[in-house]
Amino acid sequence: MLQERTPARGLHVQPRAPQSGWNILVTALAVGLAVALAVLTAFGLRYWLKSDQPTTSARQATPPPTVPSAAAKSPTPAPGEPARPGQLAQGVQLWAGHPLGNIHQDQGSTIALPDGRTLWIFADTFQLYNAPKFFVTSSAAVVEPNSWQLHYSTTAGIPTEFLPRTPAERADQKSGDHYQAVWPTGSTTLPDGRIIISYDKYRVLVKEQDFQYLGAGLFEYRYRSSKALTHGGHATRIASDIWTADDGEMRSPVYADGYVYFQQCRDLRCQALRVASDQLAHRDAYRWWTGSAWASNRSLAQDIVVGSGYPGGNASVVRLKSGDYAMADTEVGAVGTAGQIWVAPDPWGPWSPAARFEFPRCPAPGCYGLNIHPSQSTDDRLRISYSTNGIGPFVRVVDVPVWISPDSSAIMVQ
Repeated sequence: MLQERTPARGLHVQPRAPQSGWNILVTALAVGLAVALAVLTAFGLRYWLKSDQPTTSARQATPPPTVPSAAAKSPTPAPGEPARPGQLAQGVQLWAGHPLGNIHQDQGSTIALPDGRTLWIFADTFQLYNAPKFFVTSSAAVVEPNSWQLHYSTTAGIPTEFLPRTPAERADQKSGDHYQAVWPTGSTTLPDGRIIISYDKYRVLVKEQDFQYLGAGLFEYRYRSSKALTHGGHATRIASDIWTADDGEMRSPVYADGYVYFQQCRDLRCQALRVASDQLAHRDAYRWWTGSAWASNRSLAQDIVVGSGYPGGNASVVRLKSGDYAMADTEVGAVGTAGQIWVAPDPWGPWSPAARFEFPRCPAPGCYGLNIHPSQSTDDRLRISYSTNGIGPFVRVVDVPVWISPDSSAIMVQ
């Protein structure tokens, strides 16, 4: 499995479950885990965001308020324990009931659902050491309010592949050698209720300890009920590979004011682009930010500017309840023990200097795959999930106390 948020995803190469021979699969997974950190540095540096601002953690005209220290000391429940209303997360781990109690997954963007539940969308999801054994390259689950228990969309007792691969994509695999993966890279909700999920597609080369980027596109999902989702619900592809390997990875769709905004990265550079929400499947309808206007010619696009730090090629970008924007990632998207947060008044920036925070309960090999959860955040606290490296992977969550300047030019972690 290539760990998500790639190629600042962590780069764990693990194969999709073969049709026979689980021992072969487990061996290949072990190989992937061993080579992940070796290739991480090389690929993490593929992504560069332009920065010519001083490397300070915030720019502010007025001093930030203080946050009571008691909030940071709130205990976090262990897997299987109930969450108390208002309880802060300090490395809490998402979990599932039997027989999916040993499930592993990474990533995890969220959508607030109209019935008060939360939809989680994951990338590689698998259970290899106890029954039922499975490996899918995406999954989804609903969570009840004040709970961390995942209720998966399942088919025949195992998680449904939420972003279904085509027969051709599934056929492009050889046990212990390679497989194709379709990974979610962010999600957003449109006013009509449709959930839009962006994806990147890769051929994971296990023997070569490498991967090939193949393209990107979009899925959509209409939530009707928890029962409909958990009984095999899955998304529908609406824009199949409209972006090619030459175009670069797509990430973090964000809806605002009739448009869906994205960031696209290639050749160590990232740009912002947008499209009207009723034109998502039409490549020629997309426009790039030039620094003063939106243009159909990408060669006129301005590189995204950040005040300090370097997000990776697939950072999490969201719109906060305040109407401002936040972005989170590790440095260059590499596996690490700390994350960074940026804020901006617009989804194309300019982005503030980075504010650093630690990952609680992060194993020594580090963590990766950050996602900000705006519906679960407040003006002074951002809820961020991350995936563990070296164990699992498991998805864990932290509530980060922050101060954001009124003009969104600065953020500080309290």
